[in-house]
Amino acid sequence: MNRKNLLVVLMLALGVGAACAAVAWHRNRPVARVNSQSISSAELSRELHERFGAEVLQDLVNQRLVAQAAEEAGLAAGEAEIDAWVADFRRRPEARALLDSGRLAEERLRRNLATVVPLYRLALKDVPEEERKQYFRQHRSEFEELRLRHIRLGTRAEATELRQRIHSPADFLTLASVHSQDENARASGGDLGRVTRAELEDSFAEADVDGLFSQTPNGLSDPLQSDSGAWHLFLVEGRTVHYDGLRRRVLEVMARPRLEACLEGLRAKARIEILLPSARAISPQASPPTEVPE
Repeated sequence: MNRKNLLVVLMLALGVGAACAAVAWHRNRPVARVNSQSISSAELSRELHERFGAEVLQDLVNQRLVAQAAEEAGLAAGEAEIDAWVADFRRRPEARALLDSGRLAEERLRRNLATVVPLYRLALKDVPEEERKQYFRQHRSEFEELRLRHIRLGTRAEATELRQRIHSPADFLTLASVHSQDENARASGGDLGRVTRAELEDSFAEADVDGLFSQTPNGLSDPLQSDSGAWHLFLVEGRTVHYDGLRRRVLEVMARPRLEACLEGLRAKARIEILLPSARAISPQASPPTEVPE
């Protein structure tokens, strides 16, 4: 399932700035040795500065602009709101993989969300709540989601036999870790995280997807065949189908096409002086990171 995510790219793009800052504190310490020769943190810092300094400075300028505008408009995000976004982010498999692998630290995620969330709010500040609800109703399948685990098998007979051995969620996790042909999810007991109705309908019949959405929490599906010919058992751990539970996703999706214009507007109103000689060629236009190419 293809799940492009602007937030993931923002987190990784801003991570370069953290590396530059960390190196600057220890300029005389070696960071590597090649045989008997050391590479100093000063060398690394200089190289990072030359390669990424202008880009990182532009990110910092954008962050400062967003923080100032959000504070002025009363749209800054508090700790409780950031907590909710972090929890939501962790339900996204691609984001959880970054966090669990250590490529993205949770504290870094929190700091970046403190900029991204107000930017979303600024981009949609003139869009009333009722219009957002209407957008949700019109695109419901893109937002309604299930928290799923699955076991992928080769034949219906295998799936039917295995289903008869599942009497509890714990059984499902154990059998998924042993029998599932999905190697990526097998280690986590078949965990798929959150999956939208539209994503499921890419691979399964609409009637089968309706059946999954009708399941109660911890409900076990019958064997379902995907378009690829594989057979699946699903454990439905939960579902979210109402606007109140999905308002953050709606905010994010509706805001994405407006981000560049929002940043351009902030920059046009601000007095920005680039004092770093090597970065004076920074474009005055906003340039939020793009999505990951397929």
